[in-house]
Amino acid sequence: MGELIIKREERTLDFLKKIVNKIICTLHETKVVVNKKFPTLTEKIYKDVYFISSEDLMKKYPNKTLLEREHLITKEHKTVFIYAISPNDGKLMRAPDYDDWSLNGDILMWLDTLN
Repeated sequence: MGELIIKREERTLDFLKKIVNKIICTLHETKVVVNKKFPTLTEKIYKDVYFISSEDLMKKYPNKTLLEREHLITKEHKTVFIYAISPNDGKLMRAPDYDDWSLNGDILMWLDTLN
């Protein structure tokens, strides 16, 4: 887990999405190299990130638990970034005194072998 300190003027959802896409691109490129070196490892990391707010995810699956919602959206889109983690979404807040919840999120990736 890592954190990035950004300038006040860069604190936008567009900037956050740009950073998430860079992270996923780096992971994807690394996985391609690993797959070449170890051909039996066939899992992929999908570069196309699906972005959704935690509130929209709750609306999409209102009768599901947090883990069920994450599982369903990731199975459908393969690589997902859930942003604007809401205190109402069932997750424990890590640092409510300083985290900016509107620009916070989780990257989720689907692996067929793990379902």
